[in-house]
Amino acid sequence: MKMTSRKLAINEDFPVDVCELLLPPSSPSGGSGKLIRFPDDSTLPIPDLFAMNSSKVAFIGDTGCRGRSDGDDDQDCDDSAEWPFEKIVDKVVNLPDIDKFPLDIVVHMGDYRYGGTQGYKGGVDSWEKWENEFFSPARPLLTAAPWIFVRGNHEICFSHGGPGWFRFFDYEGPHQTRRCHFPNYQESLTPPYALDIATGLRLIVLDTATAHKTVKPKVEVKAQYETFLNGDLINLAEDKESWVLSHVPFLAVEEDIKSPVGGEYFIPDSTDYLRKFNFDFSRAPTIKAVLAADRHGFQWTHDALSKNKDYPVHLAIGHSGVKLDHYPNAPNPLEVEGLKWDWRNVDKFGFVVATRMKDAQSWNFNVWLASDNDNSDFTPEYDFKLDNEEIKKALPIEEDN
Repeated sequence: MKMTSRKLAINEDFPVDVCELLLPPSSPSGGSGKLIRFPDDSTLPIPDLFAMNSSKVAFIGDTGCRGRSDGDDDQDCDDSAEWPFEKIVDKVVNLPDIDKFPLDIVVHMGDYRYGGTQGYKGGVDSWEKWENEFFSPARPLLTAAPWIFVRGNHEICFSHGGPGWFRFFDYEGPHQTRRCHFPNYQESLTPPYALDIATGLRLIVLDTATAHKTVKPKVEVKAQYETFLNGDLINLAEDKESWVLSHVPFLAVEEDIKSPVGGEYFIPDSTDYLRKFNFDFSRAPTIKAVLAADRHGFQWTHDALSKNKDYPVHLAIGHSGVKLDHYPNAPNPLEVEGLKWDWRNVDKFGFVVATRMKDAQSWNFNVWLASDNDNSDFTPEYDFKLDNEEIKKALPIEEDN
């Protein structure tokens, strides 16, 4: 099937054309043996959009490399032990049972690249930076299965990663009315959308990339979030079990690195920003999970004071490449600002695979983690279903080594 150009300007920063194939939802597209052929002659079957029979989904997040030019955040992007994204890609492509049970979908939870974004080396977005930090190391996985792309805070206009996001991943198409407007950094947000990937399961994709106090969202952006959270999200989830995909977690914990005494933990400003919209999950009981990233590790967080027994599972999957955060001996549960949160943080590189069980309804989550000191191999270390009590028992409390 023929792909068409998105008709975006080719310039010295982005000397590449971007092509796409739009598959209309009004007619079945898969099951016909048709293939998408890539320039290197590799192929990918066009997925059957109507079968809704996905049974294996891989989640990765925060895959970029810091490469900051000063401070304590240095990460050697040429050393796979420090930046193992390429190793993670190789493992996901070659999962043990991949021939018998192929990968159906890859979900990237955001933050594809850091070079050239605010505070990191270089301040202009470009194809070279996207190629080095994402497209080149991710290539084997990009051609292994269809992807869902979630926008991270390093893909916003303010941090200079926005042009690449709208060029490559925003779903609007060739007209591109959503884009970055420099020099005033006016943000465009991608409206929420939903994908039914299996019988009885819907994924709802949210653009929460600008939910950050440091971004200082303008009034119109705040109004959009109000509509997204208390309008679109509820409507999209009203009739089917749903998992929300959002780069910024609705629940999360972070260490206050500026604390003079150390060991103090708080709610990250991004999560705090979303929390102040007062989204009530009891209004959307079909939402069973909120899957996010932004925390540089694998994190589970739960509102311990919630009286809602079906309160969604909140997972942050941000341990797939960027330098990890370590939270040893953190208070657990954490009580802050009148809240009480149970939480776990795993500070190893890795990824997550969700597999649909034989009952065709429930899903099992496997957390794959680095099994050696040089981060060259990964094994499934924890597994659980989407149940907060089961996860609480499965994951260890991080301790100082």
